Amino acid sequence: MKRWVLRAAVLLASGSGACSAPPAPPAFDVQFRIVSDDGAPVAGANISASGRQLGETNGRGELEFRLEGREGEAVAISVQCGPEYRSPEHPPALRLTSTRRIVSVPGKASIAYEASCARKQRNVVVVARADKTPGIPVIVEGKPIAVTNGEGDAEALLSIDANVIQIHVGFDTTGKLDLLPSNPSRLYDLAPGDDIITVEQKFVAAPKPTRRRISTPRKHVPVRID
Repeated sequence: MKRWVLRAAVLLASGSGACSAPPAPPAFDVQFRIVSDDGAPVAGANISASGRQLGETNGRGELEFRLEGREGEAVAISVQCGPEYRSPEHPPALRLTSTRRIVSVPGKASIAYEASCARKQRNVVVVARADKTPGIPVIVEGKPIAVTNGEGDAEALLSIDANVIQIHVGFDTTGKLDLLPSNPSRLYDLAPGDDIITVEQKFVAAPKPTRRRISTPRKHVPVRID
């Protein structure tokens, strides 16, 4: 009888253990890195996973976080880049996978996750050469940005909307009426990202108008013949 009671107690004890809470899902260390389209780190980017806010990136564009989930699970990630950038509409999902470090340091390696933020403004450098003609304003979209120096050269750094793919660049010769061509300009295509545009223009002196010589008619002097 005592043995039966003891066995029943053991079974009840094991049964109560079976009803305990299930083990917590495995945790995965994730190293988030957010960069701009020129490769620079983006600080202050807000990162969320499956609608849960995880935090913001530091000055190196990084955020470390430990996520719980199932092995092989795909987690939806959202990235809000900040006012100077366009946030990615469909950033890649995060795949929770366990990998071991190759080096002798024990433990699992962090999962690397990277997303890109597109800048709303990009840098365009305009290099203008006016064939040793000084004092010529350089014009971009109708606005002066620089004036050629004594060698006829000028440079300017512009911040342009990233959606702009073409710009007009030229020279303003309004104050140099003796030069040809007059106010030359042309359209330049912009490459994706930052760009450098080189504008070269030769000027020649306009021909001076020739004075027309007006001949004075000879005065007829009558000759008397005796």
